[in-house]
Amino acid sequence: MSEIIIYSKRNCPYCIHAKNLLTSIGLSFKEVDLTNDAEKLKILVETTQHRTVPQIFIDSKFIGGFDSLVKLHEAGKLK
Repeated sequence: MSEIIIYSKRNCPYCIHAKNLLTSIGLSFKEVDLTNDAEKLKILVETTQHRTVPQIFIDSKFIGGFDSLVKLHEAGKLK
């Protein structure tokens, strides 16, 4: 099984949708809450060149945010 990590913030609707999608199809994930961690967010932005959350990694590969996750799901590539 792949390791999925979601970097998120507490009140982010797209973060909530991403977690709900993964849960609904039975995939487990690790969540890293960046709500009060500006330093970790800064490092993540420098790494991915993306400023928004969620930022989703599958097996250490950055796949993007919620829209990218939905595209993978619709293509049948998440299971």
